[in-house]
Amino acid sequence: DYLAGDNDAPLKQAILSAELGQDVKVNVHDGIQQPWVSWEVWNTDPEKVFFELDVYWAMVGGTDPAEYMTIHPGRFEILHIKDEHEVGRSGMMDFDSIFLNLDKAGTRILIVEMEEPSTSDSLEGLRESAEVVLSLIERFKNN
Repeated sequence: DYLAGDNDAPLKQAILSAELGQDVKVNVHDGIQQPWVSWEVWNTDPEKVFFELDVYWAMVGGTDPAEYMTIHPGRFEILHIKDEHEVGRSGMMDFDSIFLNLDKAGTRILIVEMEEPSTSDSLEGLRESAEVVLSLIERFKNN
């Protein structure tokens, strides 16, 4: 598990690990616009290297996660589904487009996270986020 961020050393280690035959997961946060990520990451063997995309931090970093998922199909086995607070609350995330492209992205696992609850009741915030995600899964399950 390697975190793609501001420093390319861990990513280079991930690429070396993949070349040695290990399966590698790279957790992509807001550093995905950096040139070394675009070139080195996408030139790895898709059979050995897959990516875990944090959709909220990708958006904060200036990248539309749904567009990124379609540009690099089949590479995002894990998605972190989150928003500024509870999922769907900020209005800045296009979750419809993200969920519409899950199959194309190769997504098999969704991790629902809450960056910061909007109220003092974290459990209620997590319940609200889970309900939104379950609703999105139901709406887009046949796409």
